[in-house]
Formats: sequence, C-alpha cells, structure tokens
Amino acid sequence: MNSAVWLLERAANKFPDKIAIEDIKYSITYREYRDLSRKIATNLLTSKYDDCPVVIFLGKNYKTLTSFMGARYSSRPYVPIDINMPVYRLQKIIDSLKPCVFITDKDLFESLKDLSFDNVDVKIYEELLSVEEDKELIDKTISEIKKEDNAYIIYTSGSTGIPKGAIRPDKGIKEWVDFVDKKYHFNSDITIASITPFYYEMSNLDVYYSIYAGAKLLIVPDVLLMHAYQLLEYIKEKEVNSMFSVPSVLINIANSGALNNIELPHLTNVMFSGEIMPNRQLNIWRNKFPDVKFTNIYGTSETSFICFYDIEREFQDSDSLPTGMCSDYLKMYLFKEDGTLARIGEEGELCLAGTTVSNKYWNNPENSKKAFVVNPLNEKEIIYKTGDNAYINEYGELCFRTRKDFQIKKHGHRIELGEIEHAAMNIDGVINAAAVYEAEKEEIILFIETDKEFSLHPFNVKLRDYIPSFMLPSHLVPMKKLFYKANGKMDRVKLKLEFDKRKQEVKNA
Repeated sequence: MNSAVWLLERAANKFPDKIAIEDIKYSITYREYRDLSRKIATNLLTSKYDDCPVVIFLGKNYKTLTSFMGARYSSRPYVPIDINMPVYRLQKIIDSLKPCVFITDKDLFESLKDLSFDNVDVKIYEELLSVEEDKELIDKTISEIKKEDNAYIIYTSGSTGIPKGAIRPDKGIKEWVDFVDKKYHFNSDITIASITPFYYEMSNLDVYYSIYAGAKLLIVPDVLLMHAYQLLEYIKEKEVNSMFSVPSVLINIANSGALNNIELPHLTNVMFSGEIMPNRQLNIWRNKFPDVKFTNIYGTSETSFICFYDIEREFQDSDSLPTGMCSDYLKMYLFKEDGTLARIGEEGELCLAGTTVSNKYWNNPENSKKAFVVNPLNEKEIIYKTGDNAYINEYGELCFRTRKDFQIKKHGHRIELGEIEHAAMNIDGVINAAAVYEAEKEEIILFIETDKEFSLHPFNVKLRDYIPSFMLPSHLVPMKKLFYKANGKMDRVKLKLEFDKRKQEVKNA
C-alpha cells in the first residue's frame, strides 16, 4: 500500500480499542479513527468530482484529523485551513486552489457566507458520516494510489501577498516517519501533546508519528498556550511524554517562572521548530529537566523536516543553537552567491533534494520556477531553494544564519536582522524581539516584548556587547506583547503598521 493511510490501517488492526485522539470534548479509538475516516471517504468517492483537493475548514479537534484521512482514503489531497483566517486571504487560497470539496461543520458554516465558491461542494462534517462505508470501493481506491501522488497541500505566505500551496507527496511521509522512529522508538504507551495548529507543516510530525507508534495524540486547547502555569498543569495531568512546539510557547513558559513550581514526571521529549530558540530560555528548561531529550527541528513547508538536532553538549546563553545534521532522506547543498558550494564555516543558501521535497507550488508556476530549479551540479535533479542562509560548523552541524529576505544592506554593510533579534534576547527583561527594516530611510526598528521600561540609547549600550555599532537599531519599540500569527510566528507586517501608527500619533500631538 503506497498511501500513508496504511499507517492508520495498521494501527487500527493492532490497537483497535486504544485511544488515538483526545481533544477538549471527545476521544476516539483507533478503530473509530479508521471507521470515521472511511465513511468520509465513501461520501467523497460517490460525489461527482474527480481527484481535486479537499479543503478542511474545521477546528483543532478529531473532526479535522478524520477528515484528513478521509480525503486520503478517497485518494484526494487535503488542504488544512485556519478557521480564523481573514476572508480576504481565504478567498485568495480558494481562487488559486480550485478545490472540489470544502468540509466544515454546522458551527463554522455561517462564517463562510462572504466567500465566493465556484463549483465547490460544501459538505457538513456530520452529514458526511450518514453513509455506510463502502469497503470494496475504498480498498480498490487505496490500492491504486501511487507513492508519487499528492497527500496534502500546506499554504504558506507569499512575498507578493498571494499564499503559496506547498505540495507534499505521499512517499515523503513514510520516509520521515521511518527516520523519526529510528531516533525515538515511541510505543503505544506514549502520549504526545499536539500543540501546533494542523494547518502548519510541523504538526504532521504529531499527526503521523502518533499513528505510526499507536500512541495517544492529545490535542492541547489553544487557550492554554499563552498561560504557562495552566499549560504545564494540563501537561502534567494528562501525563504527557512528548511535546512539540514553536519556541515562543517554550520561551513564555521559561520566562514565567512556572517551571520552578511544577514537576512533569512523565515528560521525556521536548521538540521545537519554526523559529530560533534562544539558549537563554532553553537552558532554563534543560536545567529543570536534565533527563529530558531536547531536539531542535528545522524544516519548511516545501520539504517537511530537514534536521533533527538532539541537544547534548552545553551552550552558553549567548550562543547560537545549531540545527544539526541533514536527515538521511534528503540531499543538502549550500550554494554561495557565486554558485559554488560553501566550505565549512562559509555561508550559503540551503538547497535540498529528496523524496520529501515538493517540486512545485499548487497552480503557481511563477513562484514554482523561482523556488524549484535545476541543480547546477546535476541537471537531472530538481532542488528547492529554501531562502535560508546557513553554514556548517566545526562539528559538521548545519547552523541556520537567517532568512535571505531578512538580510539587508545598510551603509555598505550586510546585516542579518535575525542576529539583532538574537542579541536583544540576551538582555535582561527582554522576552522576545523582532527587527524590521525601513529601507527608504535605512532605519532598523527593533520591537521588544517586555514588562520593563527601556529607551533607545541605554538599550543600544547593552546591545553593543553583542553586535557592532552599524547594526544597532534606529528605533526601539517596547511592547507588553508582540504580535504573533496563529501558527506562533512573529507577525512583522503588523508590527511595522503599529510603528507607523505610533509615529503618526506623535506627529499629530
């Protein structure tokens, strides 16, 4: 069986009565997981549409996951969507995607009234379950799925404002699941905390590896993520063994002091991805839980998981954390600006090839041509240009430097905005930081999340301990809370708008 649904088939046969998914209201067993998914597939297979994408517009619960697998049992790729996404952006995705089916539930249906659908069949989740499973039809369908077929499409932001749909192949799922199992050897007694939204690529580690291991996937309510004490109490109560999070959640917990008061006796693994994790906050976690394995995972929507770096040696608070060795199912290249390969210690753009790598964006040939190119060292191979600058350190580890689009040139100096942010995180009282560049005035604006009072000059004096003077910000904007996207990443566009608003208010005063 080529499709990733073989994971669920195997788990349902091996652990039929074990809890597979537990959300805030319900729990379902692996048998129920499979049966619900196959009912959904039966409904999709008897519809009038061919193998076009299925949009999943549901909350963070078991309905979403059974809809994912239902789409795959029907051989269609699924597309997870943030239910809080602005209508304007969702319409752009629908127009680009041209889906055949849109799955939602009764509670969310009303929020779609302002969308324009063209030949899209909107299906209510509860009604999808009204049919009986057609076992013969489903078994025939999944037997014909090819490993090169599209499993799902993850939409990521585009530089032009039009979201890009990164296509994930079925064959890639098995590759990285096998790789992860060699590292962690999880079994059916494990409880995995699902913290990341399902429309974010990194969530698929939780989704698919839990099925592979026959483990319980505990869906953590979003409301707990910004409340450190409540989140840790919940993790303790549910006897969580493994958690995978964006760094901002872990940073918030470390800065809150909650780790001093709560024990997590069942915790064995903490993984993080999506942004740079500062060693200052990571060391708080490591000192509290010396026996827990901490892993820095690096990946993209276009490639899934690139590096798994188990943190074993000691790091100073001001050190940068490596991303580790490239996974063995990928081929990695670091190309310098002159097109040659970077040597150890030299910086280059990370480019990748392999079974888990997309080869295009959905219905987006213009961006596809820019990102997926012929390997200059092997014209028979297509590589993905990540846009991430990195280097190999003396340990042979890949080290993320910054996004290429975070690199600016000011007064003749090339400056990485990520380096300024990293430096700011070393100053007492700074919880998080984000740097934005105003190109017209050649000014760096630094936003800091803090409860303390800071002004520009004294702050820059402290920054001088970490970065040269030409990298110092021209403006400092302290905020009680920075702006974050739903996936936990920094919303730099919104931060820039906030700066412009404050500047105008001062001008009008």
